[in-house]
Amino acid sequence: MNQWFSSYMDHPFSMFGVSHIAMLMIYSAGLALIIFAHKPLRKQQTNYQIVRWVLFVLLIVSEFSYQTWAAVHG
Repeated sequence: MNQWFSSYMDHPFSMFGVSHIAMLMIYSAGLALIIFAHKPLRKQQTNYQIVRWVLFVLLIVSEFSYQTWAAVHG
């Protein structure tokens, strides 16, 4: 686990490599899901609020974890 979160990188980023394409696909699928599920979600207020709060918490946790990692690794 230490090699994943250390400041040393032994594999440089390769544009359009397997991991890059996989993340682009996951991002695109999530974006499409949000776009296509927007109208049905707006009609169900409870589900809409759940999705809003889950996305908000995900944003806060992601930012906090990044800032923590950056502070630890300089």
